Amino acid sequence: MEGLVGLQNELDYEGYLLSVFSVGSHQLNYRHEYMASTGNAHIAARFMAAHARFHGLRSAKEVEYVLNGYDIDSEWPPGSQVSHLAYFAPDEFAAGRRLADRSEQLWAALVALSPEIPRKHLEFPMQHVATATEAILFQLASGQDWDAVTHHESWLRELAKTNFSDHMRIISTGS
Repeated sequence: MEGLVGLQNELDYEGYLLSVFSVGSHQLNYRHEYMASTGNAHIAARFMAAHARFHGLRSAKEVEYVLNGYDIDSEWPPGSQVSHLAYFAPDEFAAGRRLADRSEQLWAALVALSPEIPRKHLEFPMQHVATATEAILFQLASGQDWDAVTHHESWLRELAKTNFSDHMRIISTGS
């Protein structure tokens, strides 16, 4: 942190504004209080000025948005018109198939594999969705059938491999 203070001072002197975005768990809020109470209030004030909660995926529409990223919004290199889905499953992509159209199946799998406790506050971490989606893409790349690979049971299986249920149980009980 002291290094950031020096860097910020130097940049201020040169007329630049330094913005720092730190991403971490909710426990970092306690770090802010600790720093403020141990003589480092200036560091807390400079670099921990605002807190914002990052939400997980909270609806099938949000899952659809994420899956659209694999379908369309992941073009690389720029201008190539090749997204993740187009790269891994070019024939399926050319036929107009999109992962975003399977968002309801993925959402249903997320809900089904969740413990009862968090179902009243449905919110799912992106990590498990990304890992399951990558597994689906690899299956498509190996020539497996689109309908079988993107079916509800396939999403259930791939999410289970990520230990999704265990993760949700742990975070829902605070253990």
